[in-house]
Amino acid sequence: MRCSYCFLHNSTFARFGWPKAITEDELPDLERAVGRWMEKAECEYCDGDGVVAHAPVDSSVPRCPRCDGTGGVILNAGELSDSFAPEICAQASWRLIELFRRQGRHRLLLVTKRSPWELRDVEPAPQVILSFSLGQVSLPYGPWHEDLGHRCQENVDIAPAWPRGGVLSAIQRGWRVRVRLDPMITEGRWGEWLAQLLSGRQIERITLGTLRFTTAGYRAVANGSPIQRALAACVRREAGAAGTHPYRLPFEQRVGLYRAALEMLVGAAQDFALCKETEPCWQTVMGPVPQVLRCNCT
Repeated sequence: MRCSYCFLHNSTFARFGWPKAITEDELPDLERAVGRWMEKAECEYCDGDGVVAHAPVDSSVPRCPRCDGTGGVILNAGELSDSFAPEICAQASWRLIELFRRQGRHRLLLVTKRSPWELRDVEPAPQVILSFSLGQVSLPYGPWHEDLGHRCQENVDIAPAWPRGGVLSAIQRGWRVRVRLDPMITEGRWGEWLAQLLSGRQIERITLGTLRFTTAGYRAVANGSPIQRALAACVRREAGAAGTHPYRLPFEQRVGLYRAALEMLVGAAQDFALCKETEPCWQTVMGPVPQVLRCNCT
């Protein structure tokens, strides 16, 4: 299933087409490659020693804020695919969980849009983070109907059972859980429903993001199907926008979406962040930009 938003949101997909999943025969090679990476990878912010020399004077433990003092990094195993779909990805994720469980330096981030039933018999590991990606494109209609993304502008009642079986079950079983609400496009009753669902849960971090496109992604969307053109019509090129996503919702609309979401989600997470947002927008919504940004993937 190709998501009309994510498929074209990433410039790599827009330029080179849909990626191919690994095969079962390649799983041992994947495990060995990640093992070699783990031996060499280190936190760039603290040079791998877990301590920052310029920590505040009153800090009793100058622990690196990026790696929490481990000196390691997070491997995002779900940036370009769902970590549990198709089945081959679930097999790869299971192997990676066991690989990361055997060490204490690095962390593994698994990203999914569904309930990872494959983990029902897997013991949680503190080195592994489950991130549930809930976008307004998919929420109103469930994770398997994302091609209906053009209807995301409607304010509709939603009550899919999937997030309850995923996010809450993972928390109850003891997994580290993060939630990424991205992309948000319009305010509506979906926000109220989601706030009720997540309120009071022990979520490690909730990251908010709004509809945005790379230049290549926007061009593909603007000349795509009616669904894709409807998404392209929501954004404008933002003058001076930093990063690789110059096509965004209007500034005030983004600020309004973030503030409304943060107000509804008070108490739902230990930490909140914005995903791939500009510095002026971050300052307006969140206050001073921290020296080390920590979002869903970090």
